[in-house]
Amino acid sequence: MQQVNTAPKKENSRTFAGKAFVVFLALMVLLTLTSRALEEMTIATVQAIRPQRGSLEKQVTAEGTLRASSLTPIVIADEVRVKEVTAPEGSMVQTGDALFVLDYQTEAKRLYEAYLAASDSQVKAQQAFTWASADLGEDGIKRMESRVKSLASAAKQLDEDLSELAQAQQGDDSYTIRIAKRNAEDAQDVYDAAKQRIDGATITRDYTEKQLALQEANEKLEQSAADYLALLTASDGAATNNMIPAFAENQPYLRTILAPHAGTVQKVNVTAGATHSASQPAMQISDSSNGLLLDITVSNDDAKDMAVGESASLVVNGQMTDSVITSIVPSEESPGSYIVKFQLPASIGDAGMRGTMYYTKRSQTYQTLIPLSALRSDEIGDFVYIISQGDTALGMHQTLVRADVIILKKDSTRAAVQGGITQQDQLAARSDRSVEAGDRVKLSEE
Repeated sequence: MQQVNTAPKKENSRTFAGKAFVVFLALMVLLTLTSRALEEMTIATVQAIRPQRGSLEKQVTAEGTLRASSLTPIVIADEVRVKEVTAPEGSMVQTGDALFVLDYQTEAKRLYEAYLAASDSQVKAQQAFTWASADLGEDGIKRMESRVKSLASAAKQLDEDLSELAQAQQGDDSYTIRIAKRNAEDAQDVYDAAKQRIDGATITRDYTEKQLALQEANEKLEQSAADYLALLTASDGAATNNMIPAFAENQPYLRTILAPHAGTVQKVNVTAGATHSASQPAMQISDSSNGLLLDITVSNDDAKDMAVGESASLVVNGQMTDSVITSIVPSEESPGSYIVKFQLPASIGDAGMRGTMYYTKRSQTYQTLIPLSALRSDEIGDFVYIISQGDTALGMHQTLVRADVIILKKDSTRAAVQGGITQQDQLAARSDRSVEAGDRVKLSEE
């Protein structure tokens, strides 16, 4: 019987099994590496931070324009035509600079015609008085003058007695009151008699009326001449003597209005070619003699953290100074904003210059401060992601866990919060892609 040798076949089987196992292990290693590589590519990278204890710092930087603390109105009482406006709104003027030019030709014509009418009335009143004097005669004039003096004396005595009566009636002495009343009644009788002697004669009464009319005509003539001369004197290049020159149609009656002090023209209510209304100032010029004001516009959120009496650093014209907030008021030009006001000395600059405010305020100490990059919000509310560490067969991994928080206060970089986090927790801040609760993440090496 012939024997078969099987030893080589067994050796070959073991060799094949060993090679297959090696190949299997290599394949598993390759798959594991590939899986980890793919996982590394799909997992978000986040920056890990820890909450800290500390204070927030509110910083507000904003600009504004200096303006004068008061305005000087330029008032023109007349209704007059404006020929030219030489200082437009926003321009800076010095003392004596021309603001605008008025054309008084219409007014000059009216005043001259009023003067001529008053002069004519005075001539007629003088003539009427002369005739009345002639009718009364020299003796009659003397008697009239005597009666006028008597009437004036009686009127003076009556005024004194009435004054004494009023004074006596303020007291309780009935005897004094009775005597004062009798004296006043007697003085009234004397005055009535003196007046009756003047009014009793037609010639005498006519003389008195003409004398009073002449006095009134003289006063009107004097006033009309003064008004006309005042306009001519105020006109540029006009004669300054007291002569009464005739009005000339072809002559300009111009008056240049000059700045009473240095400042900036803030408001112009006159227009070249139009008639100025005396109901409002023609112009308003800033007056910096009492200091300057700086108005800074800030948002509603910034205004909530600021208070009257707090200090801020201001930079104007290259100079830095500390100033106190004088008021915080809603902005009329920008609804939802506020105007923070400061008062500054006039020496710091000029109206119209720009100024910058640097406001800093530290808050109370909070137990949990986080950067704004770690704070998230959705329709439910504000929250953060806690980085939770876990161990698997493939090693350590990190998972995001949502923790709701309440914002107590925040500044431009950090927020004070309270909720389910501690200073030992790691929070996810910036990430290279969008993340959600339950996502696996890896930590950045920064």
